[in-house]
Amino acid sequence: MMRKARLCGLILGFGVMPVAHAALPHLRCPDPGIPAGSTLTWVAPRVAVDGLPMAILQLNSRLSPHTVLVWYQKHWRGMGPHPDDITYPSGRWTVVARRRDGCFETIQIQASGAGTLGEVGISRPALSASAPMNTGIPLPTGSQTLLTMNNMDHGQRAQNLLAVAPGNPGAVRAYYAHLLPTEGWSYQWARRVTGGDALMYQHGARTVEISITHNNGIRSNVLITIVHH
Repeated sequence: MMRKARLCGLILGFGVMPVAHAALPHLRCPDPGIPAGSTLTWVAPRVAVDGLPMAILQLNSRLSPHTVLVWYQKHWRGMGPHPDDITYPSGRWTVVARRRDGCFETIQIQASGAGTLGEVGISRPALSASAPMNTGIPLPTGSQTLLTMNNMDHGQRAQNLLAVAPGNPGAVRAYYAHLLPTEGWSYQWARRVTGGDALMYQHGARTVEISITHNNGIRSNVLITIVHH
């Protein structure tokens, strides 16, 4: 199975600094919140990833991974309406992504002893200095791109694109099941995920994994990850 590139990236050797809270005035994004029994430490308060300004924090918690995820889901709902969260696996990690008021936030967590280790990545795509990224994978007509990012995953270049597409996950899945083979991509696997579907195709030295999950109304969140092997 392809090692999916993680959107908020690796710690990359940055030092950490404890924080009482994590307000992000330079990004104009809200504090992500800290569950009871947990701590957040700065990994990189100000970092640009491919021109995209980001802040990266590390989470350590005595709570279980499930309890941490439930806490953040309730915390986010308490901040007002926003598009549905996107949840997907990435190796040992569980990743939850959300977009609200121009900010994009990912929380990835895994079990650590009796508790939880996590990373929090926060960005504001509107501040990006990068040109739009061309993944070579079309989106359904009427889609809105929320975030694009290039990064390295285990020495392999990866491209990530997050978008909202018209249609339910079944319709978007059918779109890619028809389109990709006509463009030379060979089918690898498909499976059900929470709230939708995941697909994987290969074309030469490239693999693409597409996660498609429900958004509000008749729309779908589409996360495309292309790895250049």
